[in-house]
Amino acid sequence: EQQSHTEAGLRLVLGELAEEERTADQLEAEASEEAEASRRAREGLATLRSEGAELSAAASREADAVAALRAELVEGEAWRGAAVAVAAMDGEARVRLERSLEELLREEEVLHREEAELTEIAAAASGGG
Repeated sequence: EQQSHTEAGLRLVLGELAEEERTADQLEAEASEEAEASRRAREGLATLRSEGAELSAAASREADAVAALRAELVEGEAWRGAAVAVAAMDGEARVRLERSLEELLREEEVLHREEAELTEIAAAASGGG
């Protein structure tokens, strides 16, 4: 009878151990699922950050393009206004304007030549040390 009582006690203890083992396995599985969910969430967040950075860069490029187009539009309007003003000039005023423009172009060419000469002199001076 004592053996039967001992066996019953052992079965009870073994049953409790098996239940604890199942509980531990279940907790381990839940922890693994939570770790996987956390990993996926981190990956998703990294993806969102990357996409956000790409969208920000694209928005910046678009803003630059819009600004450049606006500048071109303003410049185009200025040239159009100048062309209308020149067309409205009488012959003598137009000739004076053309002469002034030619003189400015000649002065610009002289400045470019002088700049090139100064660059050469500076290069020679720095090379000759």
